[in-house]
Formats: sequence, C-alpha cells, structure tokens
Amino acid sequence: MDASTTLTLVEAAWEAARSAAERGRKADALAQTERLLARPDLSPAVTQSALRFAGELALELGRYATARRELRAAAQMDPECARTRFLLGRAWEEDPDGCDRRAAISFRSAVKRDEANALY
Repeated sequence: MDASTTLTLVEAAWEAARSAAERGRKADALAQTERLLARPDLSPAVTQSALRFAGELALELGRYATARRELRAAAQMDPECARTRFLLGRAWEEDPDGCDRRAAISFRSAVKRDEANALY
C-alpha cells in the first residue's frame, strides 16, 4: 500500500469510529477505535486523539480499567492536556473499585494545567 492509501484507510476508520459514537453505538465505536490504535502507521496526533477518545468511550461504558489504560497512554503522549487528566480522574472516581486519592491527584493535575476552566 502506498502512503495515500494508508492515509485514506486511517481517515475512514477514524471517521467510522466517531460516527458510530455519534449514533449512540459506543461499544462499536470503542471496538473500532481499538482496532485503529492497533495500526502501527498512525501519526502521533491521531494516536493521541484516538487514545483519549477510546478512554472517553470506555468511561461512558463503565469500563473503568480500559478507560484508565487508554487515558494514561494519552497523557504520556500529551502531558499538558488538562482534559485527559480530568477524564482520568473521573475514571478513578466513578469506578466502584477505584481510588479517590488517585482521582484527586488527576483532578489536581488537570487544574494545574488549565486553571481557568471551571469544570476542572
């Protein structure tokens, strides 16, 4: 496959995952996003966005361990993203078996990165 074909496949997969989520098919969107993330030829920007998207979907589906895994990976790729830290805090807080201390650490980290955002 040439680079343009690969780019088209990645764009199509990314659009299909986002479209499934918009239609309320969050489990399908998560599965499609995880398949997309398995590709070795993703750009760092798409990888980081897809990891955060997968984390958000997993959080909405109550798959807290998956959400934390994806969000930790996204945070490693973009350490200054406050939204990723906030979502990671939610994944710890909303999990019945989660850790309030780790949630607080993540929330504080989000605030430190974006003090002006009232949500954080």
